[in-house]
Amino acid sequence: MVNDASNNDELTILSVQNLWDNVKGYLKYNYRSFNYTFTQSGTYEIYVKEYPRRPHQTIIVAPVETPTVTTPPPTPTETETAVATVTPTPATPSQEFNLWYILLAFIVVAGIVVFALLKRK
Repeated sequence: MVNDASNNDELTILSVQNLWDNVKGYLKYNYRSFNYTFTQSGTYEIYVKEYPRRPHQTIIVAPVETPTVTTPPPTPTETETAVATVTPTPATPSQEFNLWYILLAFIVVAGIVVFALLKRK
């Protein structure tokens, strides 16, 4: 929790459940902070002592899931070494037209037509 009051107010962060004392939650200057680690899951309420009419803030701590341990598969021994066979597949020629070849053919034909027209004159 951080004191980010714009007018350098002193703030005291309190816990309804009395998780920490007033001294630890006392933030005298701007940008002073303190940390608290929740060790139990549950719903907790905190508030600012100097602003009693402000609504309490609720902190919900979810239970920590215990990770399951998985055993990796055994590594093969020398007698169990796996052998893989790779069979190359023959490459098949592409059946689709390449746009660049069509464009090149168009430019060549257009060049021949322009050349023929210029020769006539």
